[in-house]
Amino acid sequence: MSNTKRETGPVNLAALRAKGWTIRPAARLLGVSSTHLHQVLHGVRQSRSLHRKVSALPANPAKS
Repeated sequence: MSNTKRETGPVNLAALRAKGWTIRPAARLLGVSSTHLHQVLHGVRQSRSLHRKVSALPANPAKS
C-alpha cells in the first residue's frame, strides 16, 4: 500500500468538508456514485482524476 493513497484521501475529504460539501451532493455534482466517491476519499480505491475534481470543487452555495 502506498503512502500517497493514504495521504491523499483524508486531505481531500477534509477539503470537501471545508468547502461545505458532503459526499452525496458532491458525488451528484461530479457525476459519480456516492459509494465510489466515498471509497476514493477513504483510500479504498484510487482515482487521481477524481481527487483533482474534488480539489477543484467550489464552495457549496447551499452552505453559504
